Amino acid sequence: MAYKKLIGSNLRRAFRQLKDLAVDVVFVGREEAGFNFGLKTTKDVTKTSVTLQAIVLKIESEGDTVSSRSQQLLFQTAEASDIKTYDSVEIEGFLWSVGEKVFSDNFITLVDVHRQGAVQ
Repeated sequence: MAYKKLIGSNLRRAFRQLKDLAVDVVFVGREEAGFNFGLKTTKDVTKTSVTLQAIVLKIESEGDTVSSRSQQLLFQTAEASDIKTYDSVEIEGFLWSVGEKVFSDNFITLVDVHRQGAVQ
């Protein structure tokens, strides 16, 4: 068995073992408008979304009542490889904006997410 397959299968097993420590998140695709110059019409826009398990690693709040919160999500790269195609992520009923990718390799990805709103 190749090392890549072995690491991938063990990583999937590790996420299954985490049970309630890993939360289900929904990455919502970016909405991109387009125009077909040949037909002089707009392109149909479809948002794609993917549900996966992620681990919330770091949570930060800024201000007492002001509304800036950020956190980091760790998930398997194979489930959402190109993070640039996603605009937002829904975590436990709240919509977060996808920020910068902190780290990514063939196995795991760590990304910053941000949310504006009252601190809860």
